[in-house]
Amino acid sequence: VHNLAYDGPALLLGTHEGLYRQEPGQPPQLLSETPFDVMGLTNDGTRWLASGHPGAGEDLPSDLGLRASDDGTTWTTLSLLGEVDFHRLTAAGSTILGVSAHDNALLRSTDAGSTFTRLDNPGVYDVALDPEHRKYVLEVFPILANLDFYQLLGLARGDDKQAIKRAY
Repeated sequence: VHNLAYDGPALLLGTHEGLYRQEPGQPPQLLSETPFDVMGLTNDGTRWLASGHPGAGEDLPSDLGLRASDDGTTWTTLSLLGEVDFHRLTAAGSTILGVSAHDNALLRSTDAGSTFTRLDNPGVYDVALDPEHRKYVLEVFPILANLDFYQLLGLARGDDKQAIKRAY
């Protein structure tokens, strides 16, 4: 499981085998028609956004860029196909921030994912946008204690119209 998100009372699970939906008290059910590898998953307030790798039967490049779906069943590519695999993804309205898995690039879109701008990344591991105030960003910075263990080092808020600023 790469990501978890709520859709009302249901839990969505982004996995190597697709996007699953679990209603309370029920086993998870495959939601996505194509079981692509859902690495990044977020909701912009009106639709689901995801990134990752193609599933069986998808004749696509290994990096899916940014995809969108109204209900998590069928997905449409918005941008960056073959260029980016977002392992970290957050959105609020038309603003989207993502961290690329290949080069740790921090990318921002202010046009709902049509285009992206590369920001200076001071070592951000994960990001979250405040849905009420899109100019506020929560950043998580990793400390490697071993290969898979990360600790929270700092939290930061910044104006997403600039490179994100650290604040401790």
